[in-house]
Amino acid sequence: MEIALRKEFDYLIPPELEGQVEVGTRVKVPFGPRQVMGCVTALVEQSPHTNLRPILKVVGTQALVTPNILKLARWIADYYCCPVEIALKSVLPEVVRKEKEGWRERLFVRALPLSGELPKLTKRQQDVWNIIEEWRELPLQELLGVAQTTADTVRKLEDKGLVGIGPKISERDPYANEHILPTQPLALNAEQAAALGKIKGALDNSGSTRVPRVGSGVPPEVPLARAFKPVSELTVRQRNLPHFEIPGRTYHVTWRTQGELQLSPEAREKTLAACHYWHGSKLRCHLACVMPDHVHLLIQPLPVREDPQAVHSLSEILHSIKSFSAHEINEVMQRSGPVWQDESFDRRIRSESDLREKWDYVWNNPRVTGLVGPTEDYPFIWAPGSESGALSVRRDAEHYPRDAGATRPNRNDPCTFLLHGVTGSGKTEVYLQAIAHCLQQGKGAIVLVPEISLTPQTVERFKGRFRSGPLQTLVAVLHSHLSAGERHDEWHKIRQGRARIVIGARSAIFAPVDPLGLIIVDEEHEHSYKQEEAPRYHARDVAVMRGQMEGAVVVLGSATPSLESFYNTQKGKYALLELAQRADDKKMPLVRVIDMRQEARKEKGTPIFSQKLKEAITRRLERREQVMLFLNRRGYATSLQCPKCGYVAECPNCSLALTYHRSKQKICCHICGHETPAPSLCPNPKCRNPAIRYAGLGTEKVEDTLAKLFPHARVRRMDSDTLKRKDDYRRILGDFRTAKIDILVGTQMIAKGLHFPNVTLVGIIYADLSLHQPDFRAGERTFQLLTQVAGRAGRGDVEGEVVVQAFTPFHPAIQYARRHDFTGFYEQEIEFREQLEYPPLTRAALLTLKGRNEDKVKFSADHVRKELDKLTSDNASAPLPGGAGGGLQEGANLQRREDMQNKLSEPNAPTLQPSNPPFRDLIIAGPAPAPLLRAETYYRYQLMLRTRQMSRLSQSLAKLLETLSLPEDVSLTVDIDPVNLV
Repeated sequence: MEIALRKEFDYLIPPELEGQVEVGTRVKVPFGPRQVMGCVTALVEQSPHTNLRPILKVVGTQALVTPNILKLARWIADYYCCPVEIALKSVLPEVVRKEKEGWRERLFVRALPLSGELPKLTKRQQDVWNIIEEWRELPLQELLGVAQTTADTVRKLEDKGLVGIGPKISERDPYANEHILPTQPLALNAEQAAALGKIKGALDNSGSTRVPRVGSGVPPEVPLARAFKPVSELTVRQRNLPHFEIPGRTYHVTWRTQGELQLSPEAREKTLAACHYWHGSKLRCHLACVMPDHVHLLIQPLPVREDPQAVHSLSEILHSIKSFSAHEINEVMQRSGPVWQDESFDRRIRSESDLREKWDYVWNNPRVTGLVGPTEDYPFIWAPGSESGALSVRRDAEHYPRDAGATRPNRNDPCTFLLHGVTGSGKTEVYLQAIAHCLQQGKGAIVLVPEISLTPQTVERFKGRFRSGPLQTLVAVLHSHLSAGERHDEWHKIRQGRARIVIGARSAIFAPVDPLGLIIVDEEHEHSYKQEEAPRYHARDVAVMRGQMEGAVVVLGSATPSLESFYNTQKGKYALLELAQRADDKKMPLVRVIDMRQEARKEKGTPIFSQKLKEAITRRLERREQVMLFLNRRGYATSLQCPKCGYVAECPNCSLALTYHRSKQKICCHICGHETPAPSLCPNPKCRNPAIRYAGLGTEKVEDTLAKLFPHARVRRMDSDTLKRKDDYRRILGDFRTAKIDILVGTQMIAKGLHFPNVTLVGIIYADLSLHQPDFRAGERTFQLLTQVAGRAGRGDVEGEVVVQAFTPFHPAIQYARRHDFTGFYEQEIEFREQLEYPPLTRAALLTLKGRNEDKVKFSADHVRKELDKLTSDNASAPLPGGAGGGLQEGANLQRREDMQNKLSEPNAPTLQPSNPPFRDLIIAGPAPAPLLRAETYYRYQLMLRTRQMSRLSQSLAKLLETLSLPEDVSLTVDIDPVNLV
């Protein structure tokens, strides 16, 4: 594993090591004149090679790479175009790969049984003995601190036969000093229960010994001829979400009973009759279901017969149904007073698949909640034709395997769910109860969270739930903020089976949990799940693949799913679970968008805070509520400029302006780390203007301005400049949770994974910041970031408010985020992707060439393009002239481009030799300079490839990497499914 040669080597197992070597065992072997560490990838009886050298030593007593993890590493190597050795190094943390065991040994003092009377002791010895007798055993260093004594005193007690002192392994627990209170499962609402029911059904069918659930009923096909009419007029509704009523559209409407009122069977029958009473006249009822305390309705208002241009109002229809049914309910239940809550929750149906998904949810709701058995009919459900017996529904679960609890034809088939829940909808509670069900089956679980969201809150929730009770288990934590020793001990807890739950960042997907039952990827849209160094894997996609390999259930959770994941639900690859309401019926925050162009005209300059944001902050401070302000840019100013000569301070290593950091009076590069003192005069020797100025803003300037505007407020900043020690993140969040901070200013690390009920205002300083990046995902990232930040507000009893400041306030990403409308954003964004054939309609690969000589890099990129063009040519299936090998000579001199062209034309120049038919759908863009042309002294050129056959393209690119020889100072990297195009 120390050398990446894209090859595996055969070694002989000597007789003395037989029985100790198995797949996954670490061994030391001779390699040339050296001795190197390796990993056994296979055991065979014979080898085609002769004179095999023997294995020198077996390292460790337990194989650290399980067969399943080894299989996963091979897939990563094949798909992401990297040597298998590099993939194996990612699977095993560096601290675990070392030959010497990394356990920490400490001297412990333990009390020995007394054989007679206590010998005479001095006062100091007596005090120390009393402590030891009380603790019975404790580390020597801790004893010295508690007793305020020296080691000599303890040694004298050892000489008297009272204590024993000896080495003992002491595990390093990163949360050892945290006091975590145990918690109990919370009651779930209907949406949470339905989602959990489907996940449990998949777990029951994933190969466990428990009896799997029988599949639920399946809805019939729904005629959609009139379900999706063109929009003719928009109607704003004040009381009902989502505030917009579009004529001709179909809606999923839900409303609840007052208080804890439970409807009797007769009352449910009357309500059901009211739901479809106007079917065919005022409305089209696709499906109605009356539960004991709430009603589901799939409904489409119809045109008014007297005026075909007009459509019956949805709010009027709902009012009629409620009024009609309330009278009937009070009569049959012999009661008086209000029956229904005033507010109704509705969601517009946007596609056929969306209608099918809502059909599934409503139809299976009585079965998921246990009102009827999995194969029984629920009497209080109605669809067109059901009254005449025409509602023919198949009961065999295989008919539609995406139903809740449905059995799959193959019990080992994977099951991947996308849990799409709005911020604050209780996704974490669904995770916790799903993990509990997994533990009951004797299996383990992995929970992935973005590195930036790995907060004490997340860990505390899981440790608090599973630290006691019948499902008690250790919870291991794996992330980059741990020390090497802590990472070593946590990893071995997992391998030894003592920790059955793992929480961590992207590398935790390789945790050796065995058997594995459930993988949860929280905030699955996060780009931090993508590794930027080889192997350039995406942890979300690796999680799905590992789930398939090991028969584990995979749950991808997000309030703003990636377009790739949501597209997979539309294609039937993933099952969609939706939580459209916040837990405990809390309201989504009110979002206000401020046009900063108008603010700039009022202020005669661009202000940091709009007038409305300043007023909102003032109100919160007066009410002792908390505020979060978000700006995804650190530093004080983004550039240093001279107004006289136009000089801009740029990084000498990167094609980027330097950022001014006022606290340390330096201008810095956020790419390569270059720093230099901030000048007081223009650095241009011909100018030397003292009026040099700083342009732009960052979190440091926001913090400074807040201190001037609100001098009595306690303001803290949270970005990578303020988090120097590994406990700073936990400390600042702890202070904010205990109300020691009034206003928290931060970058994207405060945008997600945080739950603070006292935060009632979130301000987004510059919403357009990521909108104009040269990346086809810029709109998607902006929508996700705004929605996630807005979700921090209003999680307590007080309704939240979000103020979004933008210079392009009418951009679709901002407007859809304002309405919390992910589906609407998806529909307009996927249309753009379809037109240009961008992911998720295709898969992308990004080839980057870099070197310190721009001409050499550019010409090498042109040559790579010529080789890639051969993949699409009609003669691609025939051997190409020239063969493989040779190529660009190392150290080639590119003083003249003609010399390079001659070398590329030599007989041994590198060529692709595909044996498959040509790529008919391959789109090649470039070569072109990278958006950031120069980074860390290297010039960079890129080619982007798009195809629907990525596995096949990966194999072709791997062959190219093997045969292509570039100048020694030019390198080529391949990034499959890239997320960073800059």
